[in-house]
Amino acid sequence: MEQNALTVIVPIKSGEATALEQLLTEIGEDVEGNPHFRFRDTPSTHFARWATVDRDPKGSARLLFISNYDGSFESYMRELVDAVGPGM
Repeated sequence: MEQNALTVIVPIKSGEATALEQLLTEIGEDVEGNPHFRFRDTPSTHFARWATVDRDPKGSARLLFISNYDGSFESYMRELVDAVGPGM
């Protein structure tokens, strides 16, 4: 099966960066058992990472999601939504 890469970067809502960083820390401290997002629930995922990125020129922080996965983009998006819906 073909392996693909995904990179998504989106702005973080104003005033939400600290809470999001705390959430990402909570996920990172319990990758297997946290209630928000468990990569193991997505069998097509080989590697994935969430991170916050320094502010853009307009002054807002950004959220970065990268992953390597098997299959088509469409099937991977369905898998992410089905497996970890609210976490996405």
